[in-house]
Amino acid sequence: MSSGIVEPVAETGTVWSVPTEDFVWGLGTLCALHHIPFDAERVVGQYPPPYTIKTLMAALDALGIRAVKTSTSALGTGIVFPCIAFQRVAGPRPAMRLSLIAKYDGAEAVAFNSLADGALVIPRAMIPEFFEPLLLHLRRERSRTVQALPAR
Repeated sequence: MSSGIVEPVAETGTVWSVPTEDFVWGLGTLCALHHIPFDAERVVGQYPPPYTIKTLMAALDALGIRAVKTSTSALGTGIVFPCIAFQRVAGPRPAMRLSLIAKYDGAEAVAFNSLADGALVIPRAMIPEFFEPLLLHLRRERSRTVQALPAR
């Protein structure tokens, strides 16, 4: 699958890339958790790369999931899980992986991504090194009936 682009999330203004498989995996996983029908081909057709934060939030909204930008420093302050975080990836050009943080107990975060065979356990002290500062806090819009993804 091809890579998409996510808007700058660090103060440096660096543009970060997120693979298409992360975008699809994240949306599909969230839909499964919320019992929302999901069609990966349709989502990619409706929302082709590049994947900006705006595009990710629009796709979530179309699926009935409201996303609000916050910071990883907000972990432990009443955020409902899962939430979306962006894992830093070393390489020749800045990149990151979309991750879902499933739990945070003040000592460590438990996260998943499309590449991990299981849970990633990140100690609190390592969170700023492991994740970009941007976090998307999610809430299911239960009052909405989602029947189809609208055109962008």
